[in-house]
Amino acid sequence: GNFGADNTNGETLQCSLQSVPFHLEGTPDAGTWCSTGLGYWGRAHGNDEGTPPDNFTRTASGVYPGGGSFDNQYDRPSYVAGSGLANIPTGAVNQGQGGGGAGIWPIYLSSYVSFMKAEAAMWLGDTATAGIYMEQGMNQSMAKVTGMISVDADADVANAPSAAWVAEFVTNKMAEFNAAPLSSALDGFGWPVEKDKLDILGEEYFVAMFGGANDAWNFIRRTGHPRTLQRSLSDPAESGLFPRTGTYPSSEISANPNIVQRGDNNTLVFWDNGAINPAN
Repeated sequence: GNFGADNTNGETLQCSLQSVPFHLEGTPDAGTWCSTGLGYWGRAHGNDEGTPPDNFTRTASGVYPGGGSFDNQYDRPSYVAGSGLANIPTGAVNQGQGGGGAGIWPIYLSSYVSFMKAEAAMWLGDTATAGIYMEQGMNQSMAKVTGMISVDADADVANAPSAAWVAEFVTNKMAEFNAAPLSSALDGFGWPVEKDKLDILGEEYFVAMFGGANDAWNFIRRTGHPRTLQRSLSDPAESGLFPRTGTYPSSEISANPNIVQRGDNNTLVFWDNGAINPAN
C-alpha cells in the first residue's frame, strides 16, 4: 500500500513505531524492512501480524497482471489537497476502473522458459548462452507487461516505458550480469559481498514471475540464489528451516492409503541438492 498522510501511524502501519529489528541492522534491509524509499509499504517477509485497517491506503492491482488501472502516478506520496481526503492518494481507484479485472494469472510464460534455459546453461558453465537466454527472457517479460496497458482504455501512456527505456534497462542489466563473477562470498551479515551471475539471473527471473512466482521456490531450492532476497523479520534462530517440500493434504492421505505422510518439510526431492539460501 501507499503511505497515509501520517507515516508514523501505528494503527495503519505498526512497524512505523518500532525500531529496526536487531538482526537487520547494518544490512540492506535496514532501510526497507518497514517501507521503501518510494513511499510504498507492504507486508515484509515474516510479518505475522493481523491485517491492519488500511483499506484506503492499499495499492490497488495495476493493469498487470490483475487488469486494474494503469499506474501513471509518480513514485512518491501525493495526496488530494484541501479535499478532506488527506489520506487518499491522487491515484485512488474504484471498482470498474481500468481494465475492470480483465487480467491474467501468469502460470507459465515464455519468459519463464527463457530464464530456465539460462539457468540450465549456467549449470553447464556456458555463461554466454545463459546471457543470451536471460536477455531474451527479460525482453519477453517486458513485452508481456507493457502490452497489458491496452486493457485500460483510459490509461495515460505518456508515462509508459518507451522502447528506448526498456532497451537501455536491459542493456545495463546485461552489462551487470556479464561483469559479475561466477561466485562471490558472503559478508558478516550473510549478504553477498557482490552479486554473482546467479544472483542477478535469479533477481530478474523473480521480477518476471510477478503475479505467479510459484517457480521462485523451485529456483531457490535448485540454486540457493538469489542471495539478495529480503530477510525475515524474525530472528534467524526463530525462523526455522527453509521448507524443501510440502506435506500432503489430509484429504489426499485419507483417500490414498499408499501415501505415507511426511513428518516435516525438510525432505529433499530428487532434483534438490540442498543448496541453502542465506535469506531463509
